[in-house]
Amino acid sequence: MLWVIEAHIPPFEKVHSRLGRPSYDAYPFFRAFLAQSFFRISPLGGLRARLCVDHNLRQICGFTAMPSLASFSRRFAEYASLALADQPLQKMVQNYHEGKVVGHVSRDSTAIAAE
Repeated sequence: MLWVIEAHIPPFEKVHSRLGRPSYDAYPFFRAFLAQSFFRISPLGGLRARLCVDHNLRQICGFTAMPSLASFSRRFAEYASLALADQPLQKMVQNYHEGKVVGHVSRDSTAIAAE
């Protein structure tokens, strides 16, 4: 499923700087962004802690070294401002439901007083 979403997002630009450490790859952060939503991990520190102890999730996301909490915060703020998760989802829904009428029944259990 991740490769379907990643196929629709624009390529991330590598930030090159002569000072400091080389930047982390952007795709592992985006995968962690999706994992946080999927596993319903609310605080960002909780996601980083989960990635530190869960080797499989860390490998699925693609992290070779664990970034700091500040790095996660900067990247997630960037993704939220760009609405990256909304664009691929919108394209997938449009492709799936193209030419179809979507019908559903919504039921409410609120009691209505009758006189």
